[in-house]
Amino acid sequence: MVAVRVAFRMAARMAALAGCLLSCAMSHAAASAVPGQIADLHWMTGSWVGELGPQTIEETWLPAQSGTIAAVVRFTQGPATQITELIVIEQAGNSLLFRVRQFAGQMVPRDPPGQTLRLADIGARHVTFSGVGDSEFLRLKYSRPAADRFVIDVQLRAGGDFQLVMRPAQQVREEKVL
Repeated sequence: MVAVRVAFRMAARMAALAGCLLSCAMSHAAASAVPGQIADLHWMTGSWVGELGPQTIEETWLPAQSGTIAAVVRFTQGPATQITELIVIEQAGNSLLFRVRQFAGQMVPRDPPGQTLRLADIGARHVTFSGVGDSEFLRLKYSRPAADRFVIDVQLRAGGDFQLVMRPAQQVREEKVL
């Protein structure tokens, strides 16, 4: 009976210690989170297009609303869509989380269960996110250095970093009509 009481007390102490450690870790994560607001990303809104090797990349960002800003991205090559990507940046306390999910043809997930990145830096016309856990992305930086330029700097965990310079999609449509 004494052994059971000792074991019970030990288990209770371990649970209390685990609770304290978890609470401290969560407080540290919240305190160390880079502050940012969804409204600060209004400059991302719009439709953009650029080339990455033989692929054409189209990216459309919806206006910020209800604590999120969202985008759909299409990678095409010739007559075929290679990848469709859904992105949601959401308010997470006083910071932001970037979530992305990629799909191959017929909406087959390429990266179950998707990838999450945390806010690393934010400014007037730029935002940088850092990969969490096993994310394919180490860093993603979006910037808009001019009204007609949208730039994405990609740093991949496996290497092969690249920069994608995009222009307004409406401008491209007009050029194709002419």
